[in-house]
Amino acid sequence: MRLRAIRYSILGFLLCFSFVAYGASTDFTVRTLIGTDTTPPTIPTGLTAVPVATSQININWNPSTDDFSLSGYQVFRDGTQIATTSFTSLSDTGLTPSTTYAYYVTAFDSFNNFSASSSVVATTTLALAPTTTPTTTPASGTRYGTRVHLGEITSLQIIPSQYGVVIRYETSGFVRSVVRFGTTVSYELGSTAERAFTKVHETVITDLTPNTKYKFIIEGDNRIGVFGVLTENTFTTLPLDDTLPPSNVTGLSAKRVGNDVVLTWKNPEEGDFDHVRILRNDQFYPSDIADGWVVYESSGTSVRDDGAAILGPKQFYTVYAYDREGNISSGAVVSLSLGNIGETPSTTSTPVDVVTETENPINLDISSIVLTQEGKQIPFVRGTALIDGAKKLSISIPYDALPEHLKTILVTLTSSANKEQELNFLLRVNGEKTAYVAQLAPLGVQGDFPLRVAVFDFKTTQIGYTRGRITSEIVAYTEGENTPEAPSPHSLMGFIRATHIGYLLLFVIFLITLMFLTRRLLHRSS
Repeated sequence: MRLRAIRYSILGFLLCFSFVAYGASTDFTVRTLIGTDTTPPTIPTGLTAVPVATSQININWNPSTDDFSLSGYQVFRDGTQIATTSFTSLSDTGLTPSTTYAYYVTAFDSFNNFSASSSVVATTTLALAPTTTPTTTPASGTRYGTRVHLGEITSLQIIPSQYGVVIRYETSGFVRSVVRFGTTVSYELGSTAERAFTKVHETVITDLTPNTKYKFIIEGDNRIGVFGVLTENTFTTLPLDDTLPPSNVTGLSAKRVGNDVVLTWKNPEEGDFDHVRILRNDQFYPSDIADGWVVYESSGTSVRDDGAAILGPKQFYTVYAYDREGNISSGAVVSLSLGNIGETPSTTSTPVDVVTETENPINLDISSIVLTQEGKQIPFVRGTALIDGAKKLSISIPYDALPEHLKTILVTLTSSANKEQELNFLLRVNGEKTAYVAQLAPLGVQGDFPLRVAVFDFKTTQIGYTRGRITSEIVAYTEGENTPEAPSPHSLMGFIRATHIGYLLLFVIFLITLMFLTRRLLHRSS
């Protein structure tokens, strides 16, 4: 009886260690289309073509309608297609002065039914201004040595931050402007130029030094090709009162609803949080605050991106959190696969699927990843780092550890216990250009979090990859007491708790001890 009891005890112990609990939930919608659509959209009407410059014509038309789903428009110039768009306007640039061009537009739906052509509208680009020889000494800072004023700036708004500035202005006439900037009147730091003629302008300048006075000049071409000055002004970037960027948003998800995409998220719980800025790109995750279409900029926790589900097979979103000092988070990301025409699209956001574990030409290693909590660096030991899940976490890579030409650093942190609890975010270069950094809110739970880091170049080609593991523990303490430190992974117990190898070692030791005791009991009974 004693031997049978021992055998049952061993069997029960092994069954307990072999038990695996797995939970999953799914939430999706399947939409089925029956039959085909053979009815084309209505013909676009009200086509106008207005020459606004010597090299640009603006085209506008009234929207078409369709019995199912209008996809967009094709724009033709002199019988040749020049663009496909989902909007009802187009700026045709790069044209020849004093030249007549004819335009017409067709509409098409999601079943590739095309309408008949709109009426043809022709117009002529403006003529160049007559060439004159300046009679005065050319002034410094203009392209052709003139100081011609192109017209009034009817409004000017300068919005500085710690590391940049947004300059918004409106002009009384159509202008294609260039903004040059620097710390002197030589405007030595750089310039940014517009492609099209417009009356409403916005320039975003980044990578500036905090608490520094800058000078800038706005120049440009007017409708007839005269280049001159609009204004000269100054701005001062904000001081470094608070240099720590806010944490990224959490719980970010995207879901298709009809022709729209609905995004939801949870804002950081930090006291100086101000708002979020969401950008969309159909090529890759927007890597900075100007890399894509601005979908939303406010302090809410959800937004409906109207019509985004019919713009392409996949959409990429980045959500940047701002604090009141103008600091910007590294950016949380999410993507949504929408499918090509005729395919059944996904209705919910998908995990990051652009990472290839075998592509690592720059030999990125987990030792290059730096984890910091409350100013204390936490090392990786055998690929695993032990953190306090109740504290904020900083993840960074030294700036000189990566090549200059990289575009995006994508990080994924997934809970082993709940695969749906996944954080996807970017690392963003800090103002001092010493590291690529992301700030994370406390994980708030205990458990293992596999870590993946991938680096992409400007062509969205992966050039680096590494993986590791973060083990989160919630350290309990009484309010008013000093917060105890999490066990060091350099100690034996810290190593055992921080790695699966440690758990396996304990299990083997227990089995050996159990076998030894069993042999002793068998020996006594015989």
